[in-house]
Amino acid sequence: MFRTRYDEEEKLWSGIDMPSVFNERVSLGHAILWTLQKNPAKIGQINSETKIQLTNADIRLKTIQAAQNLQKLGYGKGDVFAICARNNHYVAPIAFASLCLGCPLNTLDTSFGEPELTHMLSITRPKVVFCDADVSELIECVLEKIEIEAKIFTFIGGDGNSIPVEELFTETNDEDHFTVAEVDGENDVAFIICTSGSTGLPKGVCLSHAILLNQCSQFDNDHQDIVFTFSSLYWISGVIILISTTLNGSCRIITTEKFTPELMVAIIEEHQVTQFVSASHYLVLALGCEQFFRANWSSVRSILCGGSKLSTVVACQMLQHVKNGEIRSCYGMSEMGGVMSSGSVRELSDESNGNIIPGLQIKIIDDNGDRVGVNEVGEICTKYKYKFIGYYGNEEATRGATDSEGFLLTGDVGYFDESGNIYFVDRKKEMLKYCSSQISPIEIEQFLMKHDYIQVACVIGIPDPVAGDLPAAVIMLRENAEISTEVVEGMIADHFTDYKQLRGGVYFVDAIPLTPSGKVVRRVVKELAIELYNKRKY
Repeated sequence: MFRTRYDEEEKLWSGIDMPSVFNERVSLGHAILWTLQKNPAKIGQINSETKIQLTNADIRLKTIQAAQNLQKLGYGKGDVFAICARNNHYVAPIAFASLCLGCPLNTLDTSFGEPELTHMLSITRPKVVFCDADVSELIECVLEKIEIEAKIFTFIGGDGNSIPVEELFTETNDEDHFTVAEVDGENDVAFIICTSGSTGLPKGVCLSHAILLNQCSQFDNDHQDIVFTFSSLYWISGVIILISTTLNGSCRIITTEKFTPELMVAIIEEHQVTQFVSASHYLVLALGCEQFFRANWSSVRSILCGGSKLSTVVACQMLQHVKNGEIRSCYGMSEMGGVMSSGSVRELSDESNGNIIPGLQIKIIDDNGDRVGVNEVGEICTKYKYKFIGYYGNEEATRGATDSEGFLLTGDVGYFDESGNIYFVDRKKEMLKYCSSQISPIEIEQFLMKHDYIQVACVIGIPDPVAGDLPAAVIMLRENAEISTEVVEGMIADHFTDYKQLRGGVYFVDAIPLTPSGKVVRRVVKELAIELYNKRKY
Protein backbone atom coordinates (compact mmCIF):
# COMPACT_ATOMS: atom_id res chain seq x y z
CA MET A 1 0.00 0.00 0.00
CA PHE A 2 2.83 2.44 0.96
CA ARG A 3 6.61 2.36 0.39
CA THR A 4 9.41 3.51 2.71
CA ARG A 5 12.83 4.82 1.67
CA TYR A 6 15.74 4.70 4.17
CA ASP A 7 18.66 7.15 4.11
CA GLU A 8 21.41 5.23 5.91
CA GLU A 9 23.70 8.24 6.24
CA GLU A 10 21.01 10.48 7.73
CA LYS A 11 19.30 7.59 9.57
CA LEU A 12 15.99 8.87 8.24
CA TRP A 13 12.96 7.01 6.91
CA SER A 14 10.65 8.69 4.35
CA GLY A 15 7.37 7.71 2.75
CA ILE A 16 7.70 7.78 -1.04
CA ASP A 17 5.92 11.03 -1.90
CA MET A 18 3.13 11.31 -4.44
CA PRO A 19 1.69 14.50 -5.98
CA SER A 20 -1.31 15.87 -4.09
CA VAL A 21 -4.65 15.45 -5.84
CA PHE A 22 -5.83 18.84 -4.54
CA ASN A 23 -4.07 22.17 -4.22
CA GLU A 24 -2.89 22.34 -0.62
CA ARG A 25 -3.78 26.03 -0.43
CA VAL A 26 -7.52 25.52 -0.95
CA SER A 27 -10.26 24.96 1.60
CA LEU A 28 -11.46 21.48 2.42
CA GLY A 29 -14.94 22.90 1.91
CA HIS A 30 -14.09 23.89 -1.66
CA ALA A 31 -12.75 20.41 -2.46
CA ILE A 32 -15.82 18.75 -0.91
CA LEU A 33 -18.37 20.89 -2.79
CA TRP A 34 -16.48 20.37 -6.06
CA THR A 35 -16.43 16.58 -5.54
CA LEU A 36 -20.11 16.37 -4.59
CA GLN A 37 -21.03 18.26 -7.75
CA LYS A 38 -19.13 15.80 -9.99
CA ASN A 39 -21.58 12.93 -9.29
CA PRO A 40 -24.78 14.44 -7.85
CA ALA A 41 -27.00 11.34 -8.17
CA LYS A 42 -24.60 9.09 -6.26
CA ILE A 43 -25.92 7.95 -2.86
CA GLY A 44 -23.28 9.30 -0.52
CA GLN A 45 -24.73 8.32 2.82
CA ILE A 46 -27.19 5.77 4.26
CA ASN A 47 -28.50 5.86 7.83
CA SER A 48 -28.67 2.23 8.96
CA GLU A 49 -31.42 2.94 11.53
CA THR A 50 -33.80 5.28 9.71
CA LYS A 51 -32.81 4.10 6.21
CA ILE A 52 -32.62 7.76 5.16
CA GLN A 53 -30.42 8.09 2.08
CA LEU A 54 -28.72 11.30 1.00
CA THR A 55 -27.34 11.77 -2.48
CA ASN A 56 -24.30 13.90 -3.12
CA ALA A 57 -26.65 16.59 -4.43
CA ASP A 58 -28.66 16.47 -1.17
CA ILE A 59 -25.54 16.81 0.95
CA ARG A 60 -24.18 19.63 -1.20
CA LEU A 61 -27.42 21.63 -1.09
CA LYS A 62 -27.80 21.25 2.69
CA THR A 63 -24.16 22.22 3.17
CA ILE A 64 -24.63 25.45 1.22
CA GLN A 65 -27.94 26.26 2.92
CA ALA A 66 -26.47 25.72 6.39
CA ALA A 67 -23.44 27.86 5.55
CA GLN A 68 -25.55 30.71 4.15
CA ASN A 69 -28.01 30.68 7.05
CA LEU A 70 -25.11 30.72 9.52
CA GLN A 71 -23.69 33.69 7.63
CA LYS A 72 -27.03 35.49 7.99
CA LEU A 73 -26.71 34.97 11.75
CA GLY A 74 -23.39 36.79 11.67
CA TYR A 75 -20.91 33.89 11.79
CA GLY A 76 -17.88 33.73 9.55
CA LYS A 77 -14.24 32.87 9.05
CA GLY A 78 -12.29 32.24 12.26
CA ASP A 79 -15.31 31.68 14.51
CA VAL A 80 -14.87 28.38 16.33
CA PHE A 81 -17.77 25.93 16.21
CA ALA A 82 -18.11 22.82 18.38
CA ILE A 83 -19.97 19.60 17.65
CA CYS A 84 -20.95 16.93 20.16
CA ALA A 85 -23.02 14.39 18.27
CA ARG A 86 -23.37 10.81 17.16
CA ASN A 87 -23.36 9.95 13.46
CA ASN A 88 -26.84 11.14 12.44
CA HIS A 89 -27.70 12.06 8.86
CA TYR A 90 -27.27 15.84 9.30
CA VAL A 91 -23.78 15.78 10.82
CA ALA A 92 -22.08 15.70 7.40
CA PRO A 93 -23.62 18.88 5.93
CA ILE A 94 -23.10 20.76 9.21
CA ALA A 95 -19.43 19.76 9.35
CA PHE A 96 -18.99 20.64 5.67
CA ALA A 97 -20.71 24.02 6.17
CA SER A 98 -18.25 24.83 8.96
CA LEU A 99 -15.36 24.05 6.62
CA CYS A 100 -16.87 26.17 3.84
CA LEU A 101 -17.12 29.15 6.20
CA GLY A 102 -13.54 28.75 7.42
CA CYS A 103 -14.77 28.03 10.95
CA PRO A 104 -12.58 25.57 12.93
CA LEU A 105 -14.72 22.68 14.20
CA ASN A 106 -13.96 21.30 17.67
CA THR A 107 -15.25 17.72 17.86
CA LEU A 108 -16.41 16.45 21.27
CA ASP A 109 -17.72 13.12 22.50
CA THR A 110 -21.29 12.61 23.70
CA SER A 111 -19.94 10.57 26.64
CA PHE A 112 -18.10 13.63 28.01
CA GLY A 113 -19.16 14.65 31.48
CA GLU A 114 -19.08 18.13 32.97
CA PRO A 115 -15.28 18.13 33.70
CA GLU A 116 -14.29 17.22 30.12
CA LEU A 117 -16.79 19.62 28.52
CA THR A 118 -15.81 22.44 30.87
CA HIS A 119 -12.14 21.85 30.08
CA MET A 120 -12.45 21.77 26.29
CA LEU A 121 -15.10 24.48 25.88
CA SER A 122 -13.06 26.79 28.13
CA ILE A 123 -10.15 26.35 25.72
CA THR A 124 -11.93 26.67 22.36
CA ARG A 125 -14.73 29.07 23.48
CA PRO A 126 -17.02 28.31 20.52
CA LYS A 127 -19.54 30.75 19.07
CA VAL A 128 -21.88 27.88 18.08
CA VAL A 129 -22.39 24.37 19.47
CA PHE A 130 -24.09 21.64 17.43
CA CYS A 131 -25.13 18.74 19.65
CA ASP A 132 -27.49 15.84 20.16
CA ALA A 133 -30.64 16.79 22.04
CA ASP A 134 -29.87 14.47 24.95
CA VAL A 135 -26.65 16.35 25.82
CA SER A 136 -27.92 19.89 25.15
CA GLU A 137 -28.96 20.56 28.75
CA LEU A 138 -25.52 19.61 30.08
CA ILE A 139 -23.77 21.71 27.43
CA GLU A 140 -26.05 24.66 28.22
CA CYS A 141 -25.13 24.39 31.92
CA VAL A 142 -21.42 24.21 31.14
CA LEU A 143 -21.56 27.21 28.81
CA GLU A 144 -23.38 29.21 31.47
CA LYS A 145 -20.83 28.16 34.10
CA ILE A 146 -17.86 29.31 31.99
CA GLU A 147 -19.72 32.42 30.77
CA ILE A 148 -19.83 31.67 27.06
CA GLU A 149 -22.82 32.95 25.09
CA ALA A 150 -22.89 30.35 22.32
CA LYS A 151 -25.94 29.49 20.24
CA ILE A 152 -26.93 25.82 20.52
CA PHE A 153 -28.36 23.87 17.57
CA THR A 154 -29.65 20.37 18.29
CA PHE A 155 -29.87 17.25 16.16
CA ILE A 156 -32.99 15.08 16.48
CA GLY A 157 -35.26 17.22 18.63
CA GLY A 158 -34.54 19.91 21.16
CA ASP A 159 -35.98 22.12 23.86
CA GLY A 160 -36.96 25.73 24.30
CA ASN A 161 -33.38 26.92 24.74
CA SER A 162 -31.94 25.33 21.60
CA ILE A 163 -32.69 25.53 17.89
CA PRO A 164 -33.39 22.43 15.76
CA VAL A 165 -30.56 22.10 13.25
CA GLU A 166 -33.19 21.62 10.51
CA GLU A 167 -33.80 25.39 10.61
CA LEU A 168 -30.40 25.85 8.99
CA PHE A 169 -31.57 23.92 5.92
CA THR A 170 -34.22 26.44 4.87
CA GLU A 171 -34.02 27.81 1.33
CA THR A 172 -32.00 30.98 0.84
CA ASN A 173 -32.89 31.49 -2.86
CA ASP A 174 -29.21 32.24 -3.41
CA GLU A 175 -27.68 28.76 -3.25
CA ASP A 176 -26.20 28.96 -6.76
CA HIS A 177 -24.08 31.97 -5.82
CA PHE A 178 -22.47 30.65 -2.67
CA THR A 179 -18.72 31.29 -2.35
CA VAL A 180 -16.47 29.27 -0.06
CA ALA A 181 -14.36 31.37 2.31
CA GLU A 182 -10.73 31.72 1.25
CA VAL A 183 -8.27 30.05 3.62
CA ASP A 184 -4.55 29.52 3.94
CA GLY A 185 -4.71 25.74 3.56
CA GLU A 186 -1.40 25.02 5.28
CA ASN A 187 -1.87 27.34 8.25
CA ASP A 188 -5.61 27.76 8.89
CA VAL A 189 -7.33 25.32 11.23
CA ALA A 190 -10.04 23.05 9.85
CA PHE A 191 -10.63 20.75 12.85
CA ILE A 192 -9.72 20.82 16.53
CA ILE A 193 -9.49 17.17 17.59
CA CYS A 194 -9.32 16.09 21.22
CA THR A 195 -6.40 13.91 22.24
CA SER A 196 -7.46 10.59 23.76
CA GLY A 197 -7.20 11.70 27.38
CA SER A 198 -5.76 8.34 28.45
CA THR A 199 -3.19 10.09 30.68
CA GLY A 200 -5.15 13.22 31.68
CA LEU A 201 -7.56 15.84 30.35
CA PRO A 202 -7.48 16.15 26.54
CA LYS A 203 -5.69 18.78 24.47
CA GLY A 204 -7.09 20.26 21.26
CA VAL A 205 -5.03 19.21 18.22
CA CYS A 206 -5.22 21.77 15.40
CA LEU A 207 -5.40 20.19 11.95
CA SER A 208 -5.05 22.26 8.79
CA HIS A 209 -7.09 21.98 5.60
CA ALA A 210 -3.94 20.86 3.76
CA ILE A 211 -3.01 17.98 6.06
CA LEU A 212 -6.55 16.54 5.97
CA LEU A 213 -6.89 17.00 2.21
CA ASN A 214 -3.66 15.08 1.70
CA GLN A 215 -4.52 12.33 4.21
CA CYS A 216 -8.06 11.80 2.95
CA SER A 217 -7.44 11.98 -0.81
CA GLN A 218 -4.96 9.06 -0.59
CA PHE A 219 -7.09 6.98 1.79
CA ASP A 220 -7.84 3.48 0.57
CA ASN A 221 -11.46 3.76 -0.57
CA ASP A 222 -13.05 4.51 -3.94
CA HIS A 223 -16.40 5.03 -5.72
CA GLN A 224 -17.28 1.32 -5.51
CA ASP A 225 -16.76 1.03 -1.77
CA ILE A 226 -19.40 0.92 0.94
CA VAL A 227 -17.62 2.13 4.07
CA PHE A 228 -18.70 1.79 7.69
CA THR A 229 -17.30 2.86 11.04
CA PHE A 230 -18.79 3.37 14.49
CA SER A 231 -16.45 6.34 14.99
CA SER A 232 -18.11 9.72 15.46
CA LEU A 233 -16.31 12.96 14.58
CA TYR A 234 -14.80 12.94 18.06
CA TRP A 235 -12.34 10.35 16.72
CA ILE A 236 -9.81 11.27 14.03
CA SER A 237 -10.90 8.06 12.26
CA GLY A 238 -14.46 9.44 12.09
CA VAL A 239 -13.22 12.68 10.53
CA ILE A 240 -11.04 10.82 8.03
CA ILE A 241 -13.89 8.53 6.97
CA LEU A 242 -16.36 11.41 6.58
CA ILE A 243 -13.99 13.37 4.35
CA SER A 244 -12.31 10.50 2.46
CA THR A 245 -15.58 8.80 1.48
CA THR A 246 -16.77 12.14 0.11
CA LEU A 247 -13.58 13.00 -1.78
CA ASN A 248 -13.18 9.46 -3.14
CA GLY A 249 -16.85 8.95 -4.07
CA SER A 250 -17.66 6.10 -1.68
CA CYS A 251 -20.98 5.41 0.04
CA ARG A 252 -20.87 5.93 3.81
CA ILE A 253 -23.00 3.90 6.25
CA ILE A 254 -23.77 5.67 9.53
CA THR A 255 -25.38 4.78 12.86
CA THR A 256 -26.03 6.64 16.09
CA GLU A 257 -25.96 3.36 18.04
CA LYS A 258 -23.01 2.31 20.17
CA PHE A 259 -20.87 -0.62 19.12
CA THR A 260 -22.03 -4.14 19.82
CA PRO A 261 -20.69 -7.19 17.99
CA GLU A 262 -24.25 -8.09 16.95
CA LEU A 263 -24.91 -4.65 15.45
CA MET A 264 -21.55 -4.66 13.68
CA VAL A 265 -22.36 -7.96 12.00
CA ALA A 266 -25.93 -6.90 11.13
CA ILE A 267 -24.84 -3.66 9.43
CA ILE A 268 -22.01 -5.29 7.50
CA GLU A 269 -24.35 -7.99 6.19
CA GLU A 270 -27.33 -5.74 5.43
CA HIS A 271 -25.38 -3.10 3.54
CA GLN A 272 -22.74 -5.39 2.03
CA VAL A 273 -19.98 -3.27 3.53
CA THR A 274 -16.67 -3.51 1.67
CA GLN A 275 -14.50 -1.55 4.11
CA PHE A 276 -14.88 -1.55 7.90
CA VAL A 277 -12.82 0.87 9.99
CA SER A 278 -12.62 -0.43 13.53
CA ALA A 279 -11.05 0.08 16.92
CA SER A 280 -8.78 -2.90 17.58
CA HIS A 281 -10.63 -4.00 20.69
CA TYR A 282 -13.89 -4.31 18.71
CA LEU A 283 -12.44 -7.34 16.93
CA VAL A 284 -11.65 -8.96 20.28
CA LEU A 285 -15.28 -8.50 21.33
CA ALA A 286 -16.58 -9.70 17.96
CA LEU A 287 -14.81 -13.04 18.32
CA GLY A 288 -16.83 -13.66 21.48
CA CYS A 289 -20.13 -13.24 19.64
CA GLU A 290 -22.00 -16.27 18.21
CA GLN A 291 -23.53 -14.18 15.44
CA PHE A 292 -20.07 -13.36 14.14
CA PHE A 293 -19.39 -16.98 13.20
CA ARG A 294 -22.69 -17.29 11.28
CA ALA A 295 -22.24 -14.04 9.37
CA ASN A 296 -21.55 -13.65 5.66
CA TRP A 297 -18.31 -11.68 5.32
CA SER A 298 -17.96 -12.11 1.57
CA SER A 299 -18.45 -8.40 0.77
CA VAL A 300 -15.59 -7.21 3.02
CA ARG A 301 -12.34 -6.44 1.20
CA SER A 302 -10.58 -4.68 4.09
CA ILE A 303 -10.79 -4.10 7.82
CA LEU A 304 -8.63 -1.22 9.04
CA CYS A 305 -7.77 -1.30 12.75
CA GLY A 306 -6.29 1.39 14.95
CA GLY A 307 -6.51 3.11 18.31
CA SER A 308 -4.36 0.50 20.03
CA LYS A 309 -2.03 -2.33 19.03
CA LEU A 310 -3.81 -5.09 17.12
CA SER A 311 -3.15 -8.64 18.32
CA THR A 312 -1.99 -10.80 15.42
CA VAL A 313 -3.78 -13.73 17.07
CA VAL A 314 -7.07 -11.84 16.86
CA ALA A 315 -6.36 -10.72 13.30
CA CYS A 316 -5.58 -14.26 12.13
CA GLN A 317 -8.75 -15.57 13.77
CA MET A 318 -10.73 -12.88 11.91
CA LEU A 319 -9.06 -13.81 8.61
CA GLN A 320 -10.50 -17.31 8.85
CA HIS A 321 -13.89 -15.71 8.20
CA VAL A 322 -13.00 -12.62 6.15
CA LYS A 323 -11.84 -14.76 3.25
CA ASN A 324 -12.13 -12.15 0.49
CA GLY A 325 -10.37 -9.35 2.33
CA GLU A 326 -7.43 -8.31 4.42
CA ILE A 327 -6.92 -6.89 7.88
CA ARG A 328 -4.61 -3.92 8.19
CA SER A 329 -2.96 -2.75 11.39
CA CYS A 330 -2.69 1.03 11.31
CA TYR A 331 -0.39 3.25 13.34
CA GLY A 332 -1.18 6.92 13.62
CA MET A 333 -1.92 9.89 15.80
CA SER A 334 -4.18 12.91 15.72
CA GLU A 335 -1.24 15.34 15.51
CA MET A 336 -0.28 13.89 12.11
CA GLY A 337 -3.82 13.99 10.77
CA GLY A 338 -4.55 10.29 11.21
CA VAL A 339 -2.77 7.28 9.73
CA MET A 340 1.05 7.28 9.57
CA SER A 341 1.53 3.66 8.45
CA SER A 342 -0.48 0.60 7.57
CA GLY A 343 0.49 -3.07 7.35
CA SER A 344 -1.44 -6.17 6.31
CA VAL A 345 -1.63 -8.98 8.87
CA ARG A 346 -1.48 -12.39 7.18
CA GLU A 347 0.10 -14.58 9.84
CA LEU A 348 1.07 -14.53 13.52
CA SER A 349 4.56 -13.17 12.78
CA ASP A 350 3.18 -10.01 11.07
CA GLU A 351 3.74 -7.74 14.07
CA SER A 352 4.66 -4.63 12.08
CA ASN A 353 2.51 -1.63 11.22
CA GLY A 354 3.77 -1.61 7.65
CA ASN A 355 5.44 1.09 5.55
CA ILE A 356 4.84 4.79 6.18
CA ILE A 357 2.60 7.15 4.21
CA PRO A 358 3.77 9.52 1.46
CA GLY A 359 5.04 12.87 2.69
CA LEU A 360 6.05 11.60 6.13
CA GLN A 361 9.57 11.48 7.59
CA ILE A 362 10.51 9.52 10.71
CA LYS A 363 13.65 9.34 12.79
CA ILE A 364 14.22 7.05 15.78
CA ILE A 365 16.20 8.55 18.67
CA ASP A 366 17.80 7.09 21.77
CA ASP A 367 17.66 8.53 25.30
CA ASN A 368 20.43 10.99 24.39
CA GLY A 369 18.50 12.32 21.40
CA ASP A 370 20.85 10.67 18.88
CA ARG A 371 19.45 9.00 15.77
CA VAL A 372 19.61 5.21 15.61
CA GLY A 373 19.39 2.83 12.66
CA VAL A 374 17.61 -0.30 11.47
CA ASN A 375 16.32 -2.66 14.18
CA GLU A 376 17.36 -0.24 16.93
CA VAL A 377 14.61 0.72 19.40
CA GLY A 378 13.99 4.34 20.38
CA GLU A 379 11.44 7.13 20.41
CA ILE A 380 9.53 7.62 17.16
CA CYS A 381 9.79 11.25 15.93
CA THR A 382 7.74 12.38 12.93
CA LYS A 383 7.62 15.28 10.49
CA TYR A 384 4.91 15.63 7.83
CA LYS A 385 5.23 17.73 4.69
CA TYR A 386 2.54 19.94 6.21
CA LYS A 387 3.56 21.41 9.53
CA PHE A 388 1.98 20.58 12.88
CA ILE A 389 0.04 23.75 13.78
CA GLY A 390 -0.11 23.00 17.49
CA TYR A 391 -2.53 22.58 20.38
CA TYR A 392 -5.34 25.12 20.45
CA GLY A 393 -4.86 27.69 23.20
CA ASN A 394 -1.85 25.87 24.67
CA GLU A 395 1.41 27.47 23.57
CA GLU A 396 3.46 25.67 26.22
CA ALA A 397 2.35 22.21 25.04
CA THR A 398 2.86 23.28 21.41
CA ARG A 399 6.44 24.40 22.08
CA GLY A 400 7.24 21.15 23.87
CA ALA A 401 5.73 18.96 21.15
CA THR A 402 8.56 19.29 18.61
CA ASP A 403 12.36 19.26 18.69
CA SER A 404 14.81 21.75 17.17
CA GLU A 405 14.54 20.01 13.77
CA GLY A 406 10.75 20.32 13.69
CA PHE A 407 10.08 16.64 14.42
CA LEU A 408 7.06 15.81 16.60
CA LEU A 409 8.07 13.86 19.70
CA THR A 410 5.39 11.17 19.69
CA GLY A 411 6.23 9.58 23.03
CA ASP A 412 6.00 6.21 21.27
CA VAL A 413 8.79 3.66 21.33
CA GLY A 414 9.47 1.60 18.20
CA TYR A 415 11.86 0.68 15.39
CA PHE A 416 12.13 -0.08 11.65
CA ASP A 417 13.19 -3.36 10.07
CA GLU A 418 15.24 -3.86 6.89
CA SER A 419 12.10 -3.68 4.70
CA GLY A 420 11.05 -0.26 5.99
CA ASN A 421 8.27 -1.60 8.20
CA ILE A 422 7.68 0.28 11.43
CA TYR A 423 7.04 -1.54 14.71
CA PHE A 424 5.24 0.13 17.59
CA VAL A 425 6.61 -1.24 20.88
CA ASP A 426 4.94 0.85 23.56
CA ARG A 427 4.31 4.33 24.91
CA LYS A 428 7.53 5.81 26.30
CA LYS A 429 5.77 6.97 29.46
CA GLU A 430 4.26 3.52 29.96
CA MET A 431 7.52 1.58 29.72
CA LEU A 432 8.35 -0.01 33.06
CA LYS A 433 11.82 -0.27 34.59
CA TYR A 434 12.58 -3.10 36.99
CA CYS A 435 16.11 -2.99 38.45
CA SER A 436 17.29 -0.91 35.44
CA SER A 437 15.79 -3.38 32.91
CA GLN A 438 13.09 -1.92 30.61
CA ILE A 439 9.79 -3.76 30.20
CA SER A 440 7.12 -3.18 27.55
CA PRO A 441 3.64 -3.63 29.09
CA ILE A 442 2.12 -4.19 25.65
CA GLU A 443 4.41 -7.17 25.01
CA ILE A 444 3.09 -8.91 28.14
CA GLU A 445 -0.51 -7.81 27.52
CA GLN A 446 -0.52 -9.19 23.98
CA PHE A 447 0.85 -12.49 25.23
CA LEU A 448 -1.77 -12.78 28.00
CA MET A 449 -4.63 -11.99 25.61
CA LYS A 450 -3.70 -14.97 23.46
CA HIS A 451 -5.28 -17.08 26.21
CA ASP A 452 -8.86 -18.05 25.32
CA TYR A 453 -10.19 -16.96 28.71
CA ILE A 454 -8.60 -13.50 28.89
CA GLN A 455 -10.51 -10.68 27.19
CA VAL A 456 -8.48 -7.64 28.28
CA ALA A 457 -5.18 -7.38 30.15
CA CYS A 458 -3.46 -4.23 31.40
CA VAL A 459 0.09 -4.41 32.76
CA ILE A 460 1.27 -1.54 34.96
CA GLY A 461 4.07 -0.95 37.46
CA ILE A 462 3.65 -0.93 41.23
CA PRO A 463 6.14 1.68 42.56
CA ASP A 464 8.91 0.13 44.62
CA PRO A 465 11.66 2.14 46.36
CA VAL A 466 14.35 -0.40 45.49
CA ALA A 467 13.36 -2.10 42.23
CA GLY A 468 11.53 0.81 40.56
CA ASP A 469 8.48 -0.88 38.99
CA LEU A 470 7.00 -4.22 40.03
CA PRO A 471 5.09 -5.50 36.97
CA ALA A 472 1.43 -6.27 37.77
CA ALA A 473 -1.40 -7.54 35.56
CA VAL A 474 -5.01 -6.40 35.85
CA ILE A 475 -7.20 -8.85 33.94
CA MET A 476 -10.80 -8.96 32.74
CA LEU A 477 -11.91 -12.48 31.81
CA ARG A 478 -14.40 -13.50 29.16
CA GLU A 479 -17.94 -14.21 30.32
CA ASN A 480 -18.22 -17.37 32.50
CA ALA A 481 -14.46 -17.99 32.24
CA GLU A 482 -12.35 -18.90 35.25
CA ILE A 483 -8.58 -18.90 35.61
CA SER A 484 -6.33 -18.73 38.65
CA THR A 485 -3.55 -16.34 39.59
CA GLU A 486 -1.15 -19.29 39.59
CA VAL A 487 -1.99 -20.13 35.97
CA VAL A 488 -1.32 -16.55 34.85
CA GLU A 489 1.94 -16.36 36.78
CA GLY A 490 2.95 -19.72 35.31
CA MET A 491 2.27 -18.49 31.77
CA ILE A 492 4.59 -15.52 32.31
CA ALA A 493 7.24 -17.65 34.06
CA ASP A 494 7.34 -20.14 31.17
CA HIS A 495 7.56 -17.49 28.46
CA PHE A 496 9.44 -14.43 29.79
CA THR A 497 12.78 -13.72 31.36
CA ASP A 498 13.11 -13.16 35.12
CA TYR A 499 12.85 -9.37 35.22
CA LYS A 500 9.47 -9.47 33.40
CA GLN A 501 7.76 -11.63 36.03
CA LEU A 502 4.59 -10.30 37.67
CA ARG A 503 6.11 -9.40 41.01
CA GLY A 504 3.41 -6.79 41.57
CA GLY A 505 0.65 -9.40 41.42
CA VAL A 506 -2.29 -10.54 39.29
CA TYR A 507 -5.69 -8.94 39.85
CA PHE A 508 -9.00 -9.97 38.29
CA VAL A 509 -11.65 -7.27 37.74
CA ASP A 510 -15.15 -7.17 36.26
CA ALA A 511 -14.32 -4.27 33.93
CA ILE A 512 -11.33 -2.25 32.78
CA PRO A 513 -11.97 1.47 32.15
CA LEU A 514 -11.59 2.65 28.55
CA THR A 515 -11.52 6.09 26.95
CA PRO A 516 -14.21 6.83 24.32
CA SER A 517 -11.62 5.87 21.68
CA GLY A 518 -11.14 2.42 23.24
CA LYS A 519 -7.80 2.94 24.97
CA VAL A 520 -7.26 1.64 28.49
CA VAL A 521 -7.24 4.45 31.06
CA ARG A 522 -3.96 3.30 32.60
CA ARG A 523 -3.80 5.86 35.38
CA VAL A 524 -7.12 4.55 36.79
CA VAL A 525 -6.03 0.92 36.40
CA LYS A 526 -2.73 1.73 38.10
CA GLU A 527 -4.50 3.37 41.06
CA LEU A 528 -6.68 0.28 41.44
CA ALA A 529 -3.72 -2.11 41.21
CA ILE A 530 -1.74 -0.15 43.81
CA GLU A 531 -4.75 -0.24 46.15
CA LEU A 532 -5.14 -4.01 45.69
CA TYR A 533 -1.40 -4.56 46.09
CA ASN A 534 -1.34 -2.62 49.36
CA LYS A 535 -4.33 -4.58 50.69
CA ARG A 536 -2.59 -7.83 49.87
CA LYS A 537 0.70 -6.61 51.31
CA TYR A 538 -0.74 -5.48 54.62
